[in-house]
Amino acid sequence: MPSYDLTNATFEQFIDYIFDHPLPANEDEEYWYWSDDLDVTYEPIKLMDYYTKLFTKPQILIDRYSDEQLEQGLLAMRSCLMPGAISEVLWEEEIPSDAREECIRSMYYLYRDLFSVKPLHTACFMWWDSFTDDYSITHVHSETAEGPSIQNVMFETLCQTLNLDVEICQHGALHGLGHLRHPGTEAVIRSWMASKPDLDQQSTEFAEECIVGNLV
Repeated sequence: MPSYDLTNATFEQFIDYIFDHPLPANEDEEYWYWSDDLDVTYEPIKLMDYYTKLFTKPQILIDRYSDEQLEQGLLAMRSCLMPGAISEVLWEEEIPSDAREECIRSMYYLYRDLFSVKPLHTACFMWWDSFTDDYSITHVHSETAEGPSIQNVMFETLCQTLNLDVEICQHGALHGLGHLRHPGTEAVIRSWMASKPDLDQQSTEFAEECIVGNLV
């Protein structure tokens, strides 16, 4: 049984846990984190601090792992299948709300300093799917005491990301806004579209779909 104890792990050991794995050799081989026998022990607050540190300075990953390992690790950490994934740790009850919000805000730097310089298209485009749906205006979480605040922080971070002058980052932000369904979504996206008179038809149509939440 693969076993990882991250309770006393250093930051370097933490990022190796996520990224330092071989890729599947073929279509029939599963990703390492798909194992039902994977046993991982961690302390949520410590792991949250590590995630925030990683998102704030993601450029440390660029020379440490291959592009394929980066893509695999980023998709793993937003997946519910990897124990200790950010999509799981972020919502642990013992995480203070200010630490949760700080981590969400730090995801902007993941786009600015990593996705903008690395062709990790799937991870960049799909990143927000694992976080925004739970805080859409149609979901119960948006009605909890912390829900509106979390939704607003996500919205602010996505708006900040949308203003990056990198197309794949803009599309990732649009995709996240489309799933989040914040009340300010249409105004922000239409303002962004108006600022880009040369926007191609495909991007225009995608932006319109994000406004109405017409996403898979």
